[in-house]
Amino acid sequence: MFKIGDKVRFLDEVGEGTILSFKDKKTAIVELENGLSVPFLISQLVASKDIITQTSNFDNPEKKEKIKGIKRIVIEKEQYQIPKISQKHQKNSKQTIEVDLHIEELLDNYTYLNNGQILEIQIQHFRKKLENAIINKQQKIIFIHGVGNGVLKAEIRKILDTYQGISYHDGSFKKYGFGATEVIIH
Repeated sequence: MFKIGDKVRFLDEVGEGTILSFKDKKTAIVELENGLSVPFLISQLVASKDIITQTSNFDNPEKKEKIKGIKRIVIEKEQYQIPKISQKHQKNSKQTIEVDLHIEELLDNYTYLNNGQILEIQIQHFRKKLENAIINKQQKIIFIHGVGNGVLKAEIRKILDTYQGISYHDGSFKKYGFGATEVIIH
């Protein structure tokens, strides 16, 4: 059905990727648009070329009738597939952004990931949001990492130590307990 190099979309996630390899008969390793390699169940993948072919021919009058239903289904699927890949940071004020790094806020389906893969996704999201905050000249950004066993918090702080012009401390204990790091960008 699929082969290495195929472009695919996901049934339970928003986005696309390329099949890099196969872990077993049921699982493919897919490189996401952001460069991360993640295992997906093959049953949760759809070939991108099928969707592109069906929708790109929609304007062709001869093929319009044949694929009219397909176009509608694709549009409806995309409309109802609300991504959790977290645009889910909230602005508290002009200067402070909250970014929740809990994996359930970043992905709809993460049960197939091991702890190392989850940490990698969380760190990539952290870096992306931090870089965006620096580029957009935000003064404060709060990363909600939770308490857990402290691995994510330690990794975040190790990365923050490599930046100049940035300081950090625990977020408000009253609001986050020990589960957040507040970053100040100077």
